[in-house]
Amino acid sequence: MVVTLPLYSRLLACAIDNSFFPTTSPTKSIETISIPTFSEMRPNPENKKISNPKQKINTDPLAFKAKLFKWHFLFGHTGLRHIRRLLGDLAPNYLHFSSHEIHNCDEFLKSKSLRHLDLNSLNRSPTPLEISVSDLMGPFDVATINSRRYTLNVCDVASTHRECHILKNKSDATSWLEETINQWQQSSAHLVKTLQTDNGGEFNNATINMWLQRQGITHECSLPFFHQQNGVAECYSHKIADMSHTILLGSKLPNSFWGHAFMWATYTNNMLPNLHTGQKTPTEILFRVKPQIDWMRIFGETAFIHIPQENCQKLDDHAVKGNILMHLLNS
Repeated sequence: MVVTLPLYSRLLACAIDNSFFPTTSPTKSIETISIPTFSEMRPNPENKKISNPKQKINTDPLAFKAKLFKWHFLFGHTGLRHIRRLLGDLAPNYLHFSSHEIHNCDEFLKSKSLRHLDLNSLNRSPTPLEISVSDLMGPFDVATINSRRYTLNVCDVASTHRECHILKNKSDATSWLEETINQWQQSSAHLVKTLQTDNGGEFNNATINMWLQRQGITHECSLPFFHQQNGVAECYSHKIADMSHTILLGSKLPNSFWGHAFMWATYTNNMLPNLHTGQKTPTEILFRVKPQIDWMRIFGETAFIHIPQENCQKLDDHAVKGNILMHLLNS
């Protein structure tokens, strides 16, 4: 017997060869369950008597659960959420099963397994330099003009103050990390108490661990393959990368100047208030110094560099045209 239905319902009521489906389910054999027609799935809120006994609505939850599994196989092992949307107007009274019901499908679990991120850092409200985080990015496809391919980003969680160093090798991260922490502690009235990094060899090695132990700094490493535990450092690194990419595009400079763009973006972020700092800037919170913005320039902006009189002849040009790339903090 062929049932003529609209196109939308015909897909649900079409005859399918049962040998196509697996023969196991949590409740009963799927081969014994046929896909219901539109009349069988139509709600009957007024409880009207149905003249044809073959068209009675099946209210057995176990039977409908088996039907759900058949739709699950029919639509390519899709999730129960999509089946709810497709059949919601056809069977609103029986779609009360949770998503865990579909998780008894072996093929679904093997092919669509996802990690549930239950491991997170503790929720703390640190003081300046109480918790510092670090992250290494690279290697970049394009080297800088001085053949460097890595960036070391160090950030204070409380003030969100950042430091960025462009490295030639990953092994250089240890020395630059020590230098950054020493500089922060000497320039501010605070001491670093905890350092959070990932489990990479550039951070978790004997040299840096011994130095941190002598300094009285606790080293917290994320678990292998759980980069989310070092999410603060990852977030800061991506924020700097996004800004540096944007300003590098706007400057029309070659991609080999990405290192200068990273340092420029880091310096700029230290002078901007954010959600965590309120009305103050990160540099102001950590070092208690208000930023000077009157002499800032746009990255890649055209500039004329003065040539000292001692280095040019009388008829030579006294300036050369160039582009602004970075601020000299120690000048």
